[in-house]
Amino acid sequence: MIKPHMHSHVLLQNRCFFTLFIKKSQNMKLAYKLVPKITWHRFTLMNSTKFYGDSHDIRSGFIHLSLLNQLKVVKEHKFPTENPYVLTIDLLKCTGVKWRFHSGQLYPNVQGYLELNTQILDVTSFDEFF
Repeated sequence: MIKPHMHSHVLLQNRCFFTLFIKKSQNMKLAYKLVPKITWHRFTLMNSTKFYGDSHDIRSGFIHLSLLNQLKVVKEHKFPTENPYVLTIDLLKCTGVKWRFHSGQLYPNVQGYLELNTQILDVTSFDEFF
């Protein structure tokens, strides 16, 4: 017999998967990554095409991404006084995409790295992006 609190947890998980199905079916092709300018400049100096994310991503083991409607909240939370770069990511070209539930929203994450000019489509400063 399932205990009530376990049943509630199962229902919550089912809602999460249902929400994920809806979001994927709405052609969620693009995601975004906010990156401190110094991190991006260091990356470009390495002449690499593989971006493994910032120090937080490397510690987490995956690259944290956002959807368009989440960008302003993430910017205010993580970069309140900075003007970071916004990387535009083509999720359809990414492998290892996982979705995580945080603060009542689903966020895309990518395991591994993002390939410049294949998965990373554009780099724009936050102020110019909006």
